Amino acid sequence: MLANNPIYHKMLSDFISHIERREHGSGWMIIDKGLFRDNSSFCKKDVKRGGEIVLNLFAKWKSMSDKDLEYEIDMFLKGWDEKR
Repeated sequence: MLANNPIYHKMLSDFISHIERREHGSGWMIIDKGLFRDNSSFCKKDVKRGGEIVLNLFAKWKSMSDKDLEYEIDMFLKGWDEKR
């Protein structure tokens, strides 16, 4: 079973760290879409990859914790392994 291979887990975790670049001024944030969808002031349309929405508002969101990230990686690898 490939999903139990720690190399895949480490690679995905390192990739998330790479795109977030929390220690730098530029990078991407992974946020909970539930808070986005529950706020009535937001447009309810998804933004396509590379698209933008400009909003002038006060917002609150929940960032993914390390525990959540580990869970999501494990679930992804489990599903990915079953598809192979």
